[in-house]
Amino acid sequence: MDQSLEKQKEVQIPIRRNMPLVVSFSTLEQIADAIFTLCLSWFVLERTGSAFITSTIIAIRYIVNVFAGPLIGVFVDRAHPKKAMVKSYIVLAIIGFILIFFYLVLEDFIIVSIMAMVVLNDIAQTFIIPSRRRILPDLVGTERIAVVNGFIASAGQGGALFGKAIGGLLLSVIGIIGVLLTHSVIF
Repeated sequence: MDQSLEKQKEVQIPIRRNMPLVVSFSTLEQIADAIFTLCLSWFVLERTGSAFITSTIIAIRYIVNVFAGPLIGVFVDRAHPKKAMVKSYIVLAIIGFILIFFYLVLEDFIIVSIMAMVVLNDIAQTFIIPSRRRILPDLVGTERIAVVNGFIASAGQGGALFGKAIGGLLLSVIGIIGVLLTHSVIF
């Protein structure tokens, strides 16, 4: 009987060690997403000179979250959260490469492809949030959910602020292709 208890203790997930990983990865996501959105907005403004088209990128983000969010949340509730997250991260990683292809090969369609990839990016991000909420108790333990959610929210806001602050610097130093590659590598 004592041996089975010892085996159960060994199999448990190291909850304290997972907390920094979950918070750090969430912060990194926010940094990458802020850089991606800011740099694409500036790129579209530079390319088109239209503030309206540029503001459409930001509007798309909110529209996707408002309309697709509830539907995606229901879908994620019925799916396996880990698989949904993995597929979403794969989509997020591929987005940068798709945009690089359009930039290098089909430059006439770059603005339309940016709009489409912003929609795809936000749909993928919308899959991640409810999936993370479902998997979080297994990663950090039920007694630490409130603390970890607070850390995720604070670190996420800090990551978004940091991402917006360095987005312009990165765009000027490594260009749009470098920013898109950075986005893909992070995810």
